Amino acid sequence: MSPLRDLALIIGTPLLILPAVLGLKVFVAAAVINKWVMALGAMGHHLPGMMRAYGDRPLFQRFKVRFIVAPLGLAGACVLFSVNDWHGMIALAYLWGVWHGLMQTHGFLRIYDAKLGSFARWTARLDFGMCFTWFCGGVFFSETRMDYLANMVSSAGGPLLAVSDLQSLRTVWAGLIAVTTVAFVINAARCAISGKPTSPVKILLLVSSIAWWWYANVAVENIILGLVFFEVFHDVQYLTIVWLFNRSRVDKDPSVGGFSRFLFRRSYGLVGLYLGMIVAYGSIGPLAEASQASDRVISVMAGLVTASALLHFYYDGFIWKMRDKQTREGLGLGDGAGNAGVRTVLGRPGLVHASKWLLVVIPVTWLGLAEARGAVQEVPRAQALTELSPTCIMAWTRLGLAQRDEGEFGAAADSLQQAFDLDPQDMGAKLRLSRTLVEYGEGLVADRRLDEARAPLQRAFALEPDLAGKFNNEGNQLMRDGHLDDASERLMCGILMNPELSEARLNLALILQNQGRLREALTHARAGSKLRPQDTAARDLVRRLEAALGE
Repeated sequence: MSPLRDLALIIGTPLLILPAVLGLKVFVAAAVINKWVMALGAMGHHLPGMMRAYGDRPLFQRFKVRFIVAPLGLAGACVLFSVNDWHGMIALAYLWGVWHGLMQTHGFLRIYDAKLGSFARWTARLDFGMCFTWFCGGVFFSETRMDYLANMVSSAGGPLLAVSDLQSLRTVWAGLIAVTTVAFVINAARCAISGKPTSPVKILLLVSSIAWWWYANVAVENIILGLVFFEVFHDVQYLTIVWLFNRSRVDKDPSVGGFSRFLFRRSYGLVGLYLGMIVAYGSIGPLAEASQASDRVISVMAGLVTASALLHFYYDGFIWKMRDKQTREGLGLGDGAGNAGVRTVLGRPGLVHASKWLLVVIPVTWLGLAEARGAVQEVPRAQALTELSPTCIMAWTRLGLAQRDEGEFGAAADSLQQAFDLDPQDMGAKLRLSRTLVEYGEGLVADRRLDEARAPLQRAFALEPDLAGKFNNEGNQLMRDGHLDDASERLMCGILMNPELSEARLNLALILQNQGRLREALTHARAGSKLRPQDTAARDLVRRLEAALGE
């Protein structure tokens, strides 16, 4: 395009994304930002690829079988997995998404080389090696991404990586990164000496892409925010290159259909229409979620969203290949001397393509069947995940919630405390810990184990100082409704949180008096009267109880 436009839309986009997202985060929760970015960006940016797949007549005729069979198979499988809450397809989408991201960067590197007439095979392989090792390393060295991936696979009944194996993997991968990077630098120096220097724009793009990927995956502990950071970068690049490609085709290719010829003209207004269509397509998921549809319908829609992502990854794997003459011409690269044709085995491209699908179908089917058996024990699995990613908030949260579901409230509180300690600013972690402590304390109060209940309830009160007042109000309402047992438990929880709740103490004394528990009633009446020295009704209650006890 131009140095400034390339910098803004291809290379230096992180310089715009970081302040924009962090500024928005001041007013909007990270989860809300993630929801709309992943909908309008992640899903919305699938549309341009779909438009080319089904709107480019020569391309459709060339790959007709793929364009008809793949959507049916993937949509059916994704809906099946989503409706049954199986995780295999989500794990596949994540892994394929990493591949898709690194291959997009690799494609841009090759474009910048091609602009200089560089088609050296060894350089192309080193470009791929840099993208592959550094992008995969950004996953392997990320606590949150490894936890996410391990959780998806293990929840489906797949194997769980041991801590020692993860350490070994990281050591080996660090070596691969180092070797590949050294080889890349040596090759760049050799090319410069021979009078064929590497494009400085390509180097800048490689550095910015890898740095941003590692920042979003490793440095940003909040996985939701990290996904937002790189997704915006990826989407802006993708939408830009697709627009440029189609603009070029409209100018050069007379076979372009009428709609594409209309949409991709030189018009800022049509750029707005292009983006509006993407937003409309991306809105499908949030609109379904916001509707009053049944859980089954929402699960079906979630499955279709996953299918859309997988189709996007799949189609982009062959409709944007640099080897393809039409793609090169659309990118202004000419024939690109030195580009090889598609390699096949035994001259049977269909068979080769089908065999590649087996690499997807077999593991996903295995994971689906394993999860359908439902043999996974949640607490031991969650415990193993915390050992794998000990600084991951989600790992400790998952363990705490699993322990809570099993009624292990003390252990759950300790696990959720770990999650909260990792990020005291995380309101979700704070509320989950507080609610668990309250549930724990309520259970102990119901069993009349008041001394044990005091500690968890006071921990909850320290997190949420308004809890004691809420318990007092609920107890008073239950008392007025005649539910005295429930009222007494509520009031006692409030008192254990905040012993200076005078109203709660006096009302509890009245309930205990009604139940014939006069000694306990007198204890609370005296405490409440002491807190309200001017309250004659409180003093009268104390005197009545003392008289009844002969004091």
